[in-house]
Amino acid sequence: LELRNPRPEPLAPFLGGSSSTEQGDDEASIIGSWRLVYTDAPDVLSLTLLPVEIGVIDQNVIFRGGKQFLLENVVLVEPLGSGAISGAGFGQLRSELRTVVEAEAEVLDERRVGLVFTGGRVEPQALLGQDVSTLLPGVPLPFGGLPSAILTSIARAFGRSISLETTFLDEDTRVGRSPRGDLFVLRRFT
Repeated sequence: LELRNPRPEPLAPFLGGSSSTEQGDDEASIIGSWRLVYTDAPDVLSLTLLPVEIGVIDQNVIFRGGKQFLLENVVLVEPLGSGAISGAGFGQLRSELRTVVEAEAEVLDERRVGLVFTGGRVEPQALLGQDVSTLLPGVPLPFGGLPSAILTSIARAFGRSISLETTFLDEDTRVGRSPRGDLFVLRRFT
């Protein structure tokens, strides 16, 4: 798939430094909402070791102007065993959290963005079947304790940046790789 990339320089439109959002008007733009459909990245796969059920993992790419983006990595989390409870006819007792980790991204070249993780929050979505997304406030993540913050600090201390390379981009699919070669396959959604 990566060898047949219809857009080999997906970030080139952002290198001009324009402050308009016209760069996101192209249907194949990186801007938008993406759902992770496959990864071999150990940090993402290790989420399954937590005592919770991991739901969808999304990434929202928001254009800030020039070469700047905000990335919101969103993970829906439910209590362990909630899938079995829902399957047994107790779906009305569903509880769910939305976890958001934010990163500032800057276009480095035609294919790569540099990342700095800046914060996050946990947002209650449902509690025992009741929608609480507008009732309960989000809670900031203790970002200083997140592994991503530590990795960012280490990378900066040694002069290396954390980056993500887009190796395939069309209207519906985006493929990215970390500097270690970790693979991320995402599909656009609305």
